[in-house]
Amino acid sequence: MQLFCQPMEWGLELTGWGRPIGLGIDRQQRLLVTDMDCHTLVRFDADYRHYQCHSGPGAMWDGGHQVRAGTTTARPKHPARGWNGPHGVVADGAGSLLVTCYYDPMIVAVAPGGAARTLIGHEYLKGPATTQLDKQGRLLVAEYALNLLLAFGPNGDYLGRLGLAADGTALAFDTSPAGVTATQSMGGFDRLHMAVSVQDSSILVADTWNNRLQRFSNEGTLLDWLADGQGWTTSATGPLRTPLPHIDRPVAIDQRDSGQLLVTAWGSSKVSLLASNGMPIETKELPRLNKPYDARFLGEGIVIADTHNGRVLVVDKI
Repeated sequence: MQLFCQPMEWGLELTGWGRPIGLGIDRQQRLLVTDMDCHTLVRFDADYRHYQCHSGPGAMWDGGHQVRAGTTTARPKHPARGWNGPHGVVADGAGSLLVTCYYDPMIVAVAPGGAARTLIGHEYLKGPATTQLDKQGRLLVAEYALNLLLAFGPNGDYLGRLGLAADGTALAFDTSPAGVTATQSMGGFDRLHMAVSVQDSSILVADTWNNRLQRFSNEGTLLDWLADGQGWTTSATGPLRTPLPHIDRPVAIDQRDSGQLLVTAWGSSKVSLLASNGMPIETKELPRLNKPYDARFLGEGIVIADTHNGRVLVVDKI
């Protein structure tokens, strides 16, 4: 994989990816990117001049590569190696990285030195999209294929699942064996993509194919959801597969220290800034953005995985 960097009026354009999907920021504020077509995790240095690649269990960080100046339309593909379909990445408080693999379902822990091991495997997972850490240190796994939010301890021990059982029973991080199906009902999900624990310890879920955000207590009780122009609400007329303005099929959520929320919408190819009460602040329409899968606050700006264009965009200020 050879990556390129092109300065733009709004920041940097990084090209040369196969299919960049997930973004993370480590403790040194270095950008992390998962590439599903190259089956690789990439870690940049602080100035985007060099990067390292990791191919999963059985491998370590390689010796590093120099980022070339300019841009490319090349979209490489590599065979699966240590992991198959790395989809999400997050850094924990101890300096390790947690990589969520979709095609070969597992959560892989990458130690600070580079050694990788499977933390959670096929026993619980069918098609996980992302993993995030909550305020208590639990791992919140958005199980896209199972329509469930799964919770695990930091060592991978299973704690329970959140969603609706097929009979409508709420699964509030319990270990009930009840089966689930995709549902439009509040408290359940249709192929959720990400869940994040925010400043008040509530959990926000990007319920992708229901075109909505839902908010739960730390214990798993449904609190409210985001409705058009109302912010967070418990109104019975909340959205059911009805896109919010510029938030059509949300896939990623992030929060900055001020409380502002950043929401990535795969369906509308935009990223939106929201106040902590859910009211819209601004929608960013960057040039040619096409079905982004992740976006993160980074300093005063943001970084976006512009997936269908094979780019990663580093925006200086938002």
